[in-house]
Amino acid sequence: MNTHLATGINEATFNRNERIAKTAVAAQLVVMTDNYTQMSADLASQRADAGMTTAQQTEIDAAIATLDSNYKEQHVAMLVGLALGDAFYQSVGTTENDTTYQWANFTSPNVSYSVSAKLTWKEVTFNRTERVSSQVMWSQKDVLLNANTQQQADLQTQIDALQNSIDDPLTTAEEKTQLTTARDTLSQTKTEMAAKYVEKRGILLKGIAEGEAFYMSKVGSKDPSYQWTSVLDPNVSYSLNLNSHVPRGTETAPLADGTEISITRTERVSKDVISANDVLGKILEPTKNTDAQNAINEAGAMFYRS
Repeated sequence: MNTHLATGINEATFNRNERIAKTAVAAQLVVMTDNYTQMSADLASQRADAGMTTAQQTEIDAAIATLDSNYKEQHVAMLVGLALGDAFYQSVGTTENDTTYQWANFTSPNVSYSVSAKLTWKEVTFNRTERVSSQVMWSQKDVLLNANTQQQADLQTQIDALQNSIDDPLTTAEEKTQLTTARDTLSQTKTEMAAKYVEKRGILLKGIAEGEAFYMSKVGSKDPSYQWTSVLDPNVSYSLNLNSHVPRGTETAPLADGTEISITRTERVSKDVISANDVLGKILEPTKNTDAQNAINEAGAMFYRS
């Protein structure tokens, strides 16, 4: 029970979990495979279309490769998770179509697994979650710093290249004007990104200081994400996501992928906050404002601010 809800919120939640056999969870592997097979067939059919250009076929080939990789990683990871589990539980959402299976790793109490299934869609998503130490979280500030340093260096390289072109005696006056505008825009972007780094670092440090139990979600070669709740206010939660595949350089002069970190602070708020003039009142188009009011008044609606 959450006894620290935002003003105007009264809430109690109930959930029913049923212990089930491992075979019931393992059956979702068949659903996962069926979905993959259907999607592969659909992509192959599109690629075989007579009107496809070489460029379009290349795009579909890339999509097929990504689909194959994602399926193999999810399938293998789920097989491993099943092998390391012994007590499996099922919970059903608002409809039986939305089902979640959960279990723990009997060799490591910090590791758990879940399968989210939309049964009528034949859609299955596997996830592995591990509780990690605060030291792991504190190390993310170094990742954030390195990512910012690389980003600032890349922008400065582009700025310097533009300045060299501006200083070139062969550059015309019109070209100088265009290049100067581009340089100034990049300089402004560089300044803004530096300010965003300071903001992200502040949120990260405050969030970690407020946290107690930190969880990392990761499957296969995918980048990890982290989630935790503030011990000071259960209505506040944090999430941190890594992207280690940020394109850098150009097609003719490629560079190793860069890294980005996004960190979000989310706070649950009351209906009154959303209904206020400084939120709902900002939607000036009448039809959209009405739609927003209807959505706010839906039974069971919950509101969050990031």
